[in-house]
Amino acid sequence: PPVDMKTRYASWGDFLRSWREKKFRSAREFCSKTALSVSYPQYSRYENGDQIPGLEQAVLLFEALRIPPLEGVL
Repeated sequence: PPVDMKTRYASWGDFLRSWREKKFRSAREFCSKTALSVSYPQYSRYENGDQIPGLEQAVLLFEALRIPPLEGVL
């Protein structure tokens, strides 16, 4: 059966933050050390739940954080 993200994470931002924290101390460090086309303020909005990235941007984030794409989409 499909996994409901809300059963594991309270929000998209919590999901993203939990994966980022496994590899980087801060969102600022993540943005400065990866070759993403997303600024720290924009990424911060993703983690805070103020915005959700488009699919293309989300896939780039999954790759940078080594999140399995299927888990990221679910």
